[in-house]
Amino acid sequence: MIRSIIIIIFISCTLVRPVTAAGLSYGDDQIFSHGYVDFDRAGALALTEYPFADIDSQMTFQTSYRQLYNIRELADNRAAFAMRRDEYTYGIALASFGEPDYFHQTGLASYVSWRRDEYTFGASLIYSRISFSSIYDYFSVYTANIGAAYRKDRYYVFVATRAINQPRYYPGEEPLRPQFECGLSFKTEEGLDNQVKALFVKFEKPTAEFSQSFQPAAYARINWALVLLPVRFGAGLNLTHGRFEFGYHFSHHPVLGATHAILLTVNK
Repeated sequence: MIRSIIIIIFISCTLVRPVTAAGLSYGDDQIFSHGYVDFDRAGALALTEYPFADIDSQMTFQTSYRQLYNIRELADNRAAFAMRRDEYTYGIALASFGEPDYFHQTGLASYVSWRRDEYTFGASLIYSRISFSSIYDYFSVYTANIGAAYRKDRYYVFVATRAINQPRYYPGEEPLRPQFECGLSFKTEEGLDNQVKALFVKFEKPTAEFSQSFQPAAYARINWALVLLPVRFGAGLNLTHGRFEFGYHFSHHPVLGATHAILLTVNK
């Protein structure tokens, strides 16, 4: 009974704001958005929400699986591909959340960024579709995101604006609320990555996130994050071997419980 109530509440929130924190972000304002604190090598999935992000190879494939709050029906599967050619990075992403004939959200995204000296500019276009059962019509929208970043020495400043076109899933519905996120990343001489983010959503209280990442070994990286409103904590581990990278991340919601995520990245 309690589990069903939680699912109903979650779906209601998703309908009110079905594109949370970006076109393909489901359920909550994510801790470790797609698993990493360093936008210089964020991975293909991060480019959906942060189109100014970069990859650390010429070609990257990344996939992830999350199960929100240990509820089987709230499974989140994503895959993304990105290529870097000279000053440009571009790619596509796919996402699937929920279960068919119950509640299902799918997404298709394309993104491109342009980097020149210390500046990076990017944009992503996302198609999002929500369905409940085959006997009902589905709802769909296109959303547009833009972002920019500036790097200097060990410092990295960025801004991202999402749902700038404020689309509606159907006529008469409240449009999706535009969002503005800004932040600062900086690295210490000892190799500690620090990042502070602030997220502003129209008609909602702003929230913030602080995260850190350090590398105890050449093949391992540990990160943790603290998010406000509500206060949540997350931690993760990334392991690298050759062209492959594996990540596990855990976050805890004070009411809904734990969320587990795994990521796999292949670089070329």
